[in-house]
Amino acid sequence: MKKIIFALFVFPFLLTSCSSDDDSPSPIPIENSLKLKTQISTPSDGEVVTSNYIYDGNKLIKFTGDHGLHEDYLYTGEFLTDINEYINDELVTTSNLTYDSNNRLINVTKNFVGSSSEGMITTITYNDDDTVTYNINNELEYIYTFLDGNIVSAVDTNKTNTYYYDNKNNPFTNVDHKEVLGFLGYPVTTNNLTTLTQTVNANQPNVIRTVEYSYSSDNYPISATVFSGALGSEEFATIEFIYE
Repeated sequence: MKKIIFALFVFPFLLTSCSSDDDSPSPIPIENSLKLKTQISTPSDGEVVTSNYIYDGNKLIKFTGDHGLHEDYLYTGEFLTDINEYINDELVTTSNLTYDSNNRLINVTKNFVGSSSEGMITTITYNDDDTVTYNINNELEYIYTFLDGNIVSAVDTNKTNTYYYDNKNNPFTNVDHKEVLGFLGYPVTTNNLTTLTQTVNANQPNVIRTVEYSYSSDNYPISATVFSGALGSEEFATIEFIYE
C-alpha cells in the first residue's frame, strides 16, 4: 500500500552504525520548484504500484494509490495535524500529530475506525546527543542518527542499518514538512539512498539493498533500479518518478 516499494528500500524499517560515503553528500542547489507527482513501482515478482501526490503550493495534501486507497493531509495553520486514510471512500484510519514547543513532531496517534483493535501510538524523542528515538506502542524502539538531512543509521535491540547516499536531489526536496513526512514513512531525505547495509548481533555488515538511478538535468532521479538479496545483487523493483 502507501509508499510501498520506495519506502521498502529506504526505510525497511530503518535500522546501523553511523557512516556515509567517502565524502559526505552535499545538497544540490535548488533552482526550481519540482515536486514528485507520480511514482510507478514495478516489483520483479508482483503487480505495478502507482502512487500519486497532490499539493497545495508546497504542502502535500493528498496521496492516492491503487485499490481505492487515498489519504487526506490536514493542516492547522502551518502544522500537519491530521491524516485520514480511506479505502473506496470509506474512512479506515485517523492519525493525529502533536508537536513540542520547538515545533518538532513528538507524537502520532493512529486509530482504526470501526475496529476493536487498539490504536498505534508513536512517540518521538530528541536526545541530547542529536539522535532521535522512535518508539511504537512501547514495544518497538529505534534510534536514528542524521547527517545533513539524511538518516545514516538506525539501531534496534539487535540490528544496525547503515545508509549511504548519492549527492543528488531527493524527489521530495521542494515539499514542505520534510522531517514530519520522514517520520511518517516517506523516504524524505536530502539525497537518495544508494546502499543499505545491515549488521545483526555485532557480526560483519551485509549489503542488503543497492539502488541505481538515472537523473534529469536538474539532478533529480527519474528512474531507479532496486537490488536486494545477498550483496544487493538481485533485482527487486524498478521505479519511475514523474514530476510537476
